[in-house]
Order: sequence, then structure tokens, then C-alpha cells
Amino acid sequence: MVLALFMGTTSAVQYRPFVDGRTPWYVTSPSQPATDFPHNYPVPDFGVDNEVKYTNEHIAAAESK
Repeated sequence: MVLALFMGTTSAVQYRPFVDGRTPWYVTSPSQPATDFPHNYPVPDFGVDNEVKYTNEHIAAAESK
């Protein structure tokens, strides 16, 4: 290979991977998998739950003491 570089023939050296499946790391994956269930539906946001709100208040009060 070194001799081929000095002789000027670079046909023995390949710089790009094979795209015909001979290289396992050059396999492309599909862009988006098919989904057969309902998705992208709206989810209502009712804000913070009262119990979480009270817990945060109690934590703040205990840390201030």
C-alpha cells in the first residue's frame, strides 16, 4: 500500500465506506417509525395540584426555620 502511494496509483486505497451493506456501521435507519396507536392528542393542563402546592409551602416554612 505504501509502495502504491509512492508509485502514484491510488486505486488500492479507498477513502469512502461501502454503501452496499458490506459495512455494518454504514446502515441508515428509517426516519420515523410507523405508529399504529393514537398519538399527538391534546392533554389538558389544570395547573399545579393543591397537595403539591401545600407541600412546597410546608417545605419552604420548614427550611426557613
